[in-house]
Amino acid sequence: MGDVAERVSYELVPLDLIDPDPDNPRREFPGLDKTAEGFETNFVNPGEPFNPPIVVRDGERFRLVDGERRWRAMRLAGRVRACHALVCDGVGAAEAVLAMLATDDKRRLTDEERDRGVQLALKVGVRPSEVDKAAGMRRGTAKRVMAGMRVAGAREYSQQTTEAYLLSLEHQGDEEILDLIAGYSGANLRLAVDQVVRRREGEAARAAVLAALDEAGVARGAAIPAGARLVEELRAAGDLAGLAGRVAARAAEGGVAFARVPSAEDMRFAGVELYAEGRPGAAAQSANKVGRAHSAAKRRRAEWASQRLLDDSWESAMPNLCALARGWAAGHASCYGGELFRRAGIPVPDGFGGLCPFSFALAWASLDDLTMPVAADLAAGHRKGVESSLSGPGLDEAARGYAALLGALAGDGYEPSRDEEGLLAACRARIGREEGGGA
Repeated sequence: MGDVAERVSYELVPLDLIDPDPDNPRREFPGLDKTAEGFETNFVNPGEPFNPPIVVRDGERFRLVDGERRWRAMRLAGRVRACHALVCDGVGAAEAVLAMLATDDKRRLTDEERDRGVQLALKVGVRPSEVDKAAGMRRGTAKRVMAGMRVAGAREYSQQTTEAYLLSLEHQGDEEILDLIAGYSGANLRLAVDQVVRRREGEAARAAVLAALDEAGVARGAAIPAGARLVEELRAAGDLAGLAGRVAARAAEGGVAFARVPSAEDMRFAGVELYAEGRPGAAAQSANKVGRAHSAAKRRRAEWASQRLLDDSWESAMPNLCALARGWAAGHASCYGGELFRRAGIPVPDGFGGLCPFSFALAWASLDDLTMPVAADLAAGHRKGVESSLSGPGLDEAARGYAALLGALAGDGYEPSRDEEGLLAACRARIGREEGGGA
């Protein structure tokens, strides 16, 4: 494209010095007045088309290669005596330009052809604002492409696309990414660049978290110590600096003895798991083990409810669970589920949305507020005031909700598993301590 650019110039050419191509097969040009009307919206060069005609220099005159309709429309309108044109020094250069630029009476260009045309037009001096309009790009895009081309400098790009130069402008000064853009020959260049950015963000977040753990004296590794219980899972959520601060604050509170940090090979740093040591003499279980049992129990309850609902309506199959849901509905009038209750024959406060009764019943059968670390706390027999991923009142509420759910299901004929019975006993003990005021 560089050779072509050297043989093309962007000049103001008098209309009277332009001659139509005698070999042009098009002989009739209806609607020239309407074509000329479209030129009135060209605020850069009023009265001229957005796409400049392409001409070949022929002595003191110029021969039209492309744009005879536009040339005739300008002559008919009589508003301008000269127009901007791409002036080529020979037919070969003109044909090369024609292959790159869109005109008003040709097939739609491919993305590759349009990109080449945009770059050539900018190199030969066409104003960026005109290139935007001619190529159908958002205002200011061509100017940014031109700036990206300057950023690329002497680099030879495998893909000379508009996106490549826009990305170069976004990451100017970043030699690693600029080299990636220059040498990239696959599909989806932006995704490849984004992956590099995410990897760097992950590395920075991981380093900040490790520094916070070291400062707090918290051990870390891949294998969780036996008996350790999960205290908290801190997620990055886009605030990497805040994540390191949250880790440091949580560790400084005490009760955190170990941390599991994702490996350096992970592209995106998601967060860190904080663990507390198991209390001596307590029947401590790992949070992972309790979590697996907890998840399995949820699936078991959902399967049981599914079979019951196939045989009968929710009201008849699970009256106790239905009553529990009705009580919940009375206090959550702004939530979803109204249509579900109506179909099940349950009075519903105004303001409910709609949800399938079957789906809602299954959700209720498996619903509880216990998370993996909370379940581990309860299963290990920890008392109120000991570190937990929920505050004391939050843990009390979760235990009470779980006990109510299992109680309602048992009243409807459900038989809890051994794991559920153990967790239920822990919840009831928790509730008893709270009501009795015990420590």
